Amino acid sequence: MIFFCAPRQDAQGAPSSGGAVTGMGAPSGGNRLARCTCSRSNSTSGRSASSGRGEGKSAGLGRETKRFMAVDTAETSYADAGSVTGDTVYVQLETAYDAASNVIQLTMRRRLDSATGTGELTTPDGSQPKARVSYVAVYPDAIGRRQATANYGTNGGASFTRASTIPARSDTVLVDSVEYNDRGEAHKTKDPTAKETRREWVSSLPKSLPLAVNKPAE
Repeated sequence: MIFFCAPRQDAQGAPSSGGAVTGMGAPSGGNRLARCTCSRSNSTSGRSASSGRGEGKSAGLGRETKRFMAVDTAETSYADAGSVTGDTVYVQLETAYDAASNVIQLTMRRRLDSATGTGELTTPDGSQPKARVSYVAVYPDAIGRRQATANYGTNGGASFTRASTIPARSDTVLVDSVEYNDRGEAHKTKDPTAKETRREWVSSLPKSLPLAVNKPAE
């Protein structure tokens, strides 16, 4: 039996700005998978954490576009590392980029308990294997710094299209945002409730000070 995380990469020339992907939890019962943490790699196959296996494909510099947590009890060789065909996929993370290779969207698919079949996950109403799908939109600024993230959850089960501008905060769109000072320091953040936290730096050493906290009007 082989447990593995399987990165998939595109051919657009720049690596993902992210590092390891964590939190791809396993289902309970049956062939329980260990928690899997896989660092990005340009190799076809390599050892990962949790005594598992990382697999991937790269072309050019290779931006990672898909990552899987899956199991195939019939596989015994790393020669099978190039595909999830025939594998039972439990978690599937998809990453989209802008033209400057900044991450702009994360799509997470988690296998439904009632799902059947093997291969890549789909949607709650799609073909098998079906999955619960959640979405996070990311908004970088002109030099690639994160300005905001908008967590849409499952988007009410509807298909999702990322807005070109940062959406307003709401009960169904959870927006975290950050602002930078003239030195490029992230000095102001707002959480999904619009609570604001400001920080100042003393003698170039970061000193986090809650100078002002503003809660939205009741």
